[in-house]
Amino acid sequence: MNAGERPTNKKRMTSIENDSYTNEPKLFQNLLSSFNRSVGKIIEERITEQCVDISRLELTDQNLDSLAEFVAEGFMDHVYSLNMSYNQITRNGVIKFFEAIINRYEKCNMCLFEIDISHNFLKNRGAITMVFVAKECEIGVLKMSHNEIENVGENFVGFLRENRCLKSLDLSDNEIKEAIEMLEMIESEFPEMEIDLRYNDIPEEDQNILFSLNFR
Repeated sequence: MNAGERPTNKKRMTSIENDSYTNEPKLFQNLLSSFNRSVGKIIEERITEQCVDISRLELTDQNLDSLAEFVAEGFMDHVYSLNMSYNQITRNGVIKFFEAIINRYEKCNMCLFEIDISHNFLKNRGAITMVFVAKECEIGVLKMSHNEIENVGENFVGFLRENRCLKSLDLSDNEIKEAIEMLEMIESEFPEMEIDLRYNDIPEEDQNILFSLNFR
């Protein structure tokens, strides 16, 4: 097993391929019926043994409410990677959905290791929520580029400091203006963490500090 990898959850390893939904077909069909037919079909095809890819479906906060029920029933316990990028998700949408994720993690130690929620509308508070989720669920890779994030302040840094599993954080293509406090904390406490801050609004005078701390 490579460094940073989480052991497979043997107790609840399920998949569509081995009829993981045969015990609760009605719940799964109810989930799909909450979307239009074409989107429901795509979601069904994209849920595999290791990955859930619900990117580029124009999903809204209301759609995530439907998916939260799906999570609560344990049908994502086996998933290693969750791709939610290129949708229309805000902080309001992620709260209920990831509350269900955290509850499942506490019950059965989910396998989830990587979350990509890039190209959405998290903004500052949504970014804080996602860093909290990463801490609670021991996420190793968190991607939040293109989310209109302007500030990575005290709360953001506080949750980040408490996360001992995060290996990679992508905050590129946002509107962040000041990140020195966060970077200095990472440099001193998590020197192996990879962080991407390219294409933000960090002042030119602070760019030298970024380079001196060996961050992108």
